[in-house]
Amino acid sequence: MQLWSALFTLVLVLDPLGNLPVCVSLIKSVPERRRRRVLAREALVALIALMSFLFFGPQLLALMGVSGPAVRIGGGVIFFLLALRMIFPDLGAITGDSEDSEREPFIVPIAIPLMAGPSALASVTLLSNTYPGQVWMWLGAVIGAWAIASTVLLFAPDLHRLLGQRGELVTQRLMGTLLVIIGVHMIMTGVSGYLPLTPNPA
Repeated sequence: MQLWSALFTLVLVLDPLGNLPVCVSLIKSVPERRRRRVLAREALVALIALMSFLFFGPQLLALMGVSGPAVRIGGGVIFFLLALRMIFPDLGAITGDSEDSEREPFIVPIAIPLMAGPSALASVTLLSNTYPGQVWMWLGAVIGAWAIASTVLLFAPDLHRLLGQRGELVTQRLMGTLLVIIGVHMIMTGVSGYLPLTPNPA
């Protein structure tokens, strides 16, 4: 995997456009003059979480004795499930209508799990574990994807008004479709690591 393909994949996983409605709902009670400061703080926390899993995730997998093909299959399943959520969005888990929405968000739920959720953390771990000799390249991909997601996050209210509900839905479903393809490819690559090579029948 090259830098640009890793960057593109991570942007899809972070799903900044799909998180727009939730972010807007969560910060509606925050004074307008503080919103960008709060969002910047949440983005920084998310970056720290992503960096931690990029550098220390492979060691955790090694301690558990997880093989490379298993990591690829697991990552593909995560991508596939995430893509299904993007294609068929369900915001029931985090709607911003609860009592917590009346307080200023702090780490949860914007930084974690919206930006640095299980899928994103698993993805950066997968990258550094599958291609251990290219960790600095993956560092660039993570920082680039985080910068794109953070920019979208900082301008969430403006983009939400610009795209509208229908525009966000179309964009999210398109990104989900691309992520399905990536997930299926990773699963096939992982399975091929377990199956013996057999000659084609004559």
